[in-house]
Amino acid sequence: MTPTPRRALSLRSLLLVAATLSLAYVAVLAVQVIGVLVPAAVDVRGRARDVLADHDRIHDNLARLQGARRDLSRLAPPFVPGAPRPDPAEVRDTVLALLDRGAVIRAAVERSDVPIEMRLLLADAAELESAIAVQLLDAERAIAIGETQRAIESLRRSGVISDSATRVLSLAQREAVAGVLAQQERLLTQVERLQRWTIAWGAVGLLLFGIGAWLTRRRLYLPVREMEQAVQRVAGGDLDTEVAVRYSDELGRLARHLNAMTVVLRERAAEESRRRESLTERFGRILDESANEIFVFDARSRRLLQANRGAREGLGYDASSIRDLALDALLTGIPPERLDALVAELRSHSTPRVHLSAWLRRRDGTLRATELTLQSATDADAEVIILVAEDARLRQQVRALDARLRSFLQTEASQVANGDVVRAFKPLVRMTAEALEADFCGVWRGTGERAATIAAFDAGSGSLPHPIALDEVLADPAAYSTTLRANPREAAVLVIVRRESGYTAEELTFIAAVADVATRAFEAEERRRLERALERAQRIDSLGQLAGGVAHDFNNLLTAILGNLEATRADLEKGSPMDVALAEAEHAALRAADLTRQLLTFARRQMLETRAVHVAPRIAESEAMLRRLVGAERTLVLEVQPDLGTVRLGAGQLEQLLVNLVVNARDATAPGGTVTLRARRLEAGDPSAGEPTPTEPSVELVVQDSGVGMDRETLERVFEPFFTTKSVGQGTGLGLAVCHGIVENAGGTIRVVSAPGEGTTFTIRLPAGSERSSPSRGSGAVTGLGSVVLVAEDEPSIRALVSRMLAARGFRVLAGEDGVAALSAMDASDDPPVLLVTDVVMPRLGGVELAREMRRRVPGIPVLFMSGYTSSAVLPDGDLRDAAFIAKPFSTDDLMRRVAELLETPTPPGRGPR
Repeated sequence: MTPTPRRALSLRSLLLVAATLSLAYVAVLAVQVIGVLVPAAVDVRGRARDVLADHDRIHDNLARLQGARRDLSRLAPPFVPGAPRPDPAEVRDTVLALLDRGAVIRAAVERSDVPIEMRLLLADAAELESAIAVQLLDAERAIAIGETQRAIESLRRSGVISDSATRVLSLAQREAVAGVLAQQERLLTQVERLQRWTIAWGAVGLLLFGIGAWLTRRRLYLPVREMEQAVQRVAGGDLDTEVAVRYSDELGRLARHLNAMTVVLRERAAEESRRRESLTERFGRILDESANEIFVFDARSRRLLQANRGAREGLGYDASSIRDLALDALLTGIPPERLDALVAELRSHSTPRVHLSAWLRRRDGTLRATELTLQSATDADAEVIILVAEDARLRQQVRALDARLRSFLQTEASQVANGDVVRAFKPLVRMTAEALEADFCGVWRGTGERAATIAAFDAGSGSLPHPIALDEVLADPAAYSTTLRANPREAAVLVIVRRESGYTAEELTFIAAVADVATRAFEAEERRRLERALERAQRIDSLGQLAGGVAHDFNNLLTAILGNLEATRADLEKGSPMDVALAEAEHAALRAADLTRQLLTFARRQMLETRAVHVAPRIAESEAMLRRLVGAERTLVLEVQPDLGTVRLGAGQLEQLLVNLVVNARDATAPGGTVTLRARRLEAGDPSAGEPTPTEPSVELVVQDSGVGMDRETLERVFEPFFTTKSVGQGTGLGLAVCHGIVENAGGTIRVVSAPGEGTTFTIRLPAGSERSSPSRGSGAVTGLGSVVLVAEDEPSIRALVSRMLAARGFRVLAGEDGVAALSAMDASDDPPVLLVTDVVMPRLGGVELAREMRRRVPGIPVLFMSGYTSSAVLPDGDLRDAAFIAKPFSTDDLMRRVAELLETPTPPGRGPR
C-alpha cells in the first residue's frame, strides 16, 4: 500500500520564503550601516569643518589686523632711519576692508550650527577684532593730524585688545577640540553597537544557511536523485519501478506522473507482447496462405522442418507425409556436388541468397519447372535453409508478353509515330488479343452512343472492319476496359474480353503498356492535327495579306468607276438605253465591291464603323428574303425571341451572317428538309445555355439543318477560306470564312456540330449591348456655301472624283497628292479649311500625320479618313479619336452624309473607326 504523502509547503513557497528572509537580512545590515554609522561620521566631519572654518577666518583677520598695527606704528615717531614708511591711505583701506569682513564673519557665526559655547567665544573674538580695527583707524587719524601721543595710545590699546582676542580664540579652539572628541566618542559608541548587531546577524545568517541546505537536500536533492534512479531503471527495462511520493509538492506531483507513466508503459508492453504473439500467429497463417511455395530445411541434415500449404498442395503431399522429404530428393536437375557447394556457401554466409532454376519432384514422380531462391538463417536454436519456389510459367509469360510488345513496336513504330491511329491500332488490338489469348479486343473513340470504333479484333473471325457498339461490348461480364486520353477534347477506351479466366498482375502490367502505346499514337495524331492547323493558319494568313492588298487597290478602282458612273447617269434620262447600260455596269461594280468587302472581312483588314443593331427587328425584316433563298421545296422555321436587345456589328453584317449560314444550310438539305433559325438572349451564368456557360449577356443565333452532315475531316476545314464541298461554280468557299471573321471581330464565338447523316448546327454567340440604334443625323443635303475643304489623295482619279463631288455641293476644294502638297495648297489659300478629307496611306506625309498637323494649325478641324482598307495598327487614336471614316468605294450620298455629320457636330463623341 502506497503511503499517503505528507502535506508540506510547495517548493515555490519555500523558495519564496528563503528569498524573503535573504532580502530582510541584507536590508537590516544596510539600515544599520546607512542609518547609524554613516550619519554619525558625517555629523562629526561637518561640525569639525564648521568650527575650524569659523576659527580660521577670525584668526586670519586677527593676523592681518596685527600687520596693519605694525604698519601704523612705523608712521608714529620716533622714526627709524632708512626704514620704509607705508602709505597711510593703503593702511586705512586695509583696516576698513577687514572691518567689513569682520561684520560678515559675525553674521556667519550667528547662523552657524556649532555648539553655543563655541559660538559665543567666536562672537567675542569677532567683536574684539572689530575693536582692534576701530583703535587702528583712530591711530591713523591721529597720525594724520599730528597727534602722536594719541596715536601711540591707540596702538597700545589695539595691542592689548589683540592679546585678548588671541586668548579668546585659544579658548574657542580648545572648546572645538573638546566637541570633536565628544563626537568621536559617540561615533565609537555607534560602531561598537553596530559590531554587536553584526555578530548577531551573522549568527542568524548561518542559521538560515543551515536551514536552506537542509531543506534543499530533503525536499529537492533526495527526491530528484530518487526519480533519476527510477528513470534509469525504467530505461533499463524494469517497468515495475515505483517512486515514493513523500510530499504533496511539485516534485511529489512529478513523482505521481512518473508512476502513472510507468503504469502506461507496463500496459503498453503487455499489449505489445500480446500483439506480437498474435502477429506471430497471423504471420504463420499468412505464410501458410502464401501463393509461393516455402520450405524450411535443417542446414546440417537437409531434412524438411516445415512447409506451407502452397508447398504441400503444389507437390501433392499432406501435412504428415511431407515431413519425410529431404532437400536432395526434392530438387532435380542439380548435380549433388553443385548442391553441396551451394549449401556450404550459404552456411558460410559468404552469399546471402542464391537464385537458380530447377525442377521439383512431385509426390507422384512428375517434375515441375520452378524458379528457386535459397538462403540461410541462424538463431540460438538451429541453423536452417529457407527455399522459396515460384512457378516458372509466370516469368515465362512475362517474357513472352514483353517480347510480343517489343516486336510490335519494332515493326509498327512508324505507324504509331506518324499519328495514323487506324493503321496503328489494327495490328495493336490483334497482337493484344493473341498475346493474352483473349476472345476480343477493340478500341473506341468517344463515349456512349457517339463512341466510334477505331479497330477491333475477334479471335474467331479476325479483324472486324464494321463498327461495333461500345455499350454492347461493355455489357459482356468478362469485359475489361481501360480509359485512354485521345486528345484534350475527348477520351478513348480499350476493351478486352477473355471469358476463361481472370488477369494476373503480369497481364495487367502488359495491358497498361499497351494502353501507353495507344496513348502515344493518339498524341501523335493530335500533334499531326495541330501541325496541319498551323499550316492552314499560315496559309490563311498569307491569303489574307494577298486578299487585303488586292482589295485595297481594287477598291480604289471601284471608287473611281462607281463615282464616274454615278456622275454620268445623273446627266442621262432615266430609262434611256445608255442609262440602262450604265445601271448594269454600276450593278456589276457594286457586286465587285461586295466581293471585295468579303475578302477584307475574311482577311480581317476591313476598318468598320460598328453600331448597335436590334437583332429581332432585323431578322423580321430579313424573313422574306431568307424564305426566298430557302425556296418552296424546303421549310424555314423561325424561333426568335422578341426581346433580344442589340449587338454591335458593321453595316449589313448581321444580314450577311444570316444569308451565308441559311444558304449553306439550304445547299446541304435535300428537298423536303427543314432549315431552322433560332435566336435567344442569354444572361451571364444561364444554366440553360449549355457549354460553355456565358460569362456576360449575349445573343445566341442558331442555324440548324436536317441535311447530310459533315465528317471529321470536313469539320476541321469548314472555316478555311476557298474550301468548299460544292460543285465548281456553285460556291467560292468564302461564306463561312467571312462569317468566322465577322463573329471574331465582334468579340463573339462560332461553333459547329455535325456528323454524317445527322445534319449540321451552327451556333453564334455575340456580346449583347444596351444601346439603341439611331439614324444618322447627317441628312446628306449639306451645301458648302463656298467653305474650303482640304482633300489629300494619292490616286489622281479618286482625288478628282472627290473634288468634283464636293464642288457640286458648293464647297471650294484645295487638293494635293499627299500631305505635303495639301499643306502647301492650304498655305497658299487665304481662307482656312473647315474640313479635312484625306486618304490614310500616302507617300511622304500620310493621312494620320497630316491630320495631326492640321489640328495643330487649325484647332478642332473635323477630319474624315477614307481608305480601301486600313489595318487597325494605323488607325488614328488619342487626339484623333473623334475622326470619322468612310470606306472605299462610296457614293456621293455616302460622302455627303459623312460630311454633314462632321459639319453639324464639330466634335462628335465616339465617332470614328472601331
